[in-house]
Amino acid sequence: MMYANSLEFRCCVDIDLKAVNVSVEVSFILDPCYSVISVGFGNWNLNISLFAYHWNTEEILSIGNAITMG
Repeated sequence: MMYANSLEFRCCVDIDLKAVNVSVEVSFILDPCYSVISVGFGNWNLNISLFAYHWNTEEILSIGNAITMG
């Protein structure tokens, strides 16, 4: 779903884990008033300040013990 301000996206993702199907909400929010980007995956959330962010660096993010993004 895209909200009226065009800065917030939320959707539901279905993941087939062979034994069980899981549905999780994924979100991306850009807040220009506070210069923050928020990323969410299920109950996991990450808020990134655009002023304090170290640009042009690689990061590896872990969501619990199951998912790693890099």
